[in-house]
Amino acid sequence: MKTRKTLIAILAMAILVTAVAVVSCKKENENALVTNSNTQQQAFDFRQIKDLDAYFKDFRQKMAESKSDEAMNLGDAAWHLASLANIDFCNVNVEYNDVQFDTIVMQVNVTNGTMLMSDLHTAYEQMCTEIQNFMKSFNHYNQNLYFINAFINQSGIAKITIKTTFVSFSKGLEDHLWYFPDTFCYIDSVCDAYFTSDSSYQWNTTAKRELQRILNIFEHHEN
Repeated sequence: MKTRKTLIAILAMAILVTAVAVVSCKKENENALVTNSNTQQQAFDFRQIKDLDAYFKDFRQKMAESKSDEAMNLGDAAWHLASLANIDFCNVNVEYNDVQFDTIVMQVNVTNGTMLMSDLHTAYEQMCTEIQNFMKSFNHYNQNLYFINAFINQSGIAKITIKTTFVSFSKGLEDHLWYFPDTFCYIDSVCDAYFTSDSSYQWNTTAKRELQRILNIFEHHEN
């Protein structure tokens, strides 16, 4: 009889421990969901940056001096690398009538699907070297870096896409919308023909639609 009571007590204790473990596991999962939700809500949004010059000045210093485990997701890391490269290498204020697209592939350190700030600094130094070597291969007249973008996958393969502009002697500058003559009368005549001075255009709605419509007219597209 005593043995039976002991067995029942042991079974009751086991059931209690199992129940506590299940509740504890459930709470941990709920906490993880809350944590993930908060992380998503606090995701980086470049549109909230009011002063890009000040932001990137501080970011360069932070990236160079970082010795902690602070990490950044791959999308944000790629955006920062591309933004820094555009600031350091690209120039949109040049005359051109043709473009060229190229891709640089390099390997970077990825830790658990993220990039540590120290690794981001190393990646940017490597990226700068690759871009400088690429520029040595320029073989077009007045060739210039126009835009740089970056993509990083989970395996640490970084693809740096580069748009360069140049002048082709077989084409005329006036044949393209990429360059307008540097005269106020020319610009004013185009704007006066398609925009009215008594109207206002919201940058992310009406302005975007109207610019697309007018560019389609220039390029002879119906849609």
